[in-house]
Amino acid sequence: AALVGFGQVKVSFSKCMVDETVNITGSGDTAGFIAYGTPAVYIDSCAGAANITGGSNVASLIGDCWYGTNTAADGSTVYTKHVINNSYGVGYRLDAKLDYEASNSYTTVDETRAFTTGEVVKISADAMKGADALKNMPELDFFGTTESYPVIYQQGTKGAVWSGSVAA
Repeated sequence: AALVGFGQVKVSFSKCMVDETVNITGSGDTAGFIAYGTPAVYIDSCAGAANITGGSNVASLIGDCWYGTNTAADGSTVYTKHVINNSYGVGYRLDAKLDYEASNSYTTVDETRAFTTGEVVKISADAMKGADALKNMPELDFFGTTESYPVIYQQGTKGAVWSGSVAA
């Protein structure tokens, strides 16, 4: 995984992106964000477009994370679930292993998981790129267009095209 190999209790991602310049090679459970474990996973306003090779239970966001219960540091019981909101994934399912809650999310492949609530819209990789990307994914928020896939923006105008310049 690009971000978390193993997680427990609760793992949250907000406004994170693993773009197409990232290459991940796996031999086991592999995903752009979290590969393995028993956490409750909450993903909001994120994108997974990494190139992933090898592995099993491959997904753009959540790999082999299963349901169960965990005990938090304060002693409370945390029941695991997966929630994906306002996000997109390229080339792989969003969640490889379990059914999940989804809203305002997109993928380039058929999802084989069921949704406990909501849905994920399938569109082509080409429709996710360029100036029309947000027209094709109208429910995404916090993203701006580029010549490639949309990127997360912190300031500026929603839907504005990034110049490609980075602050010095």
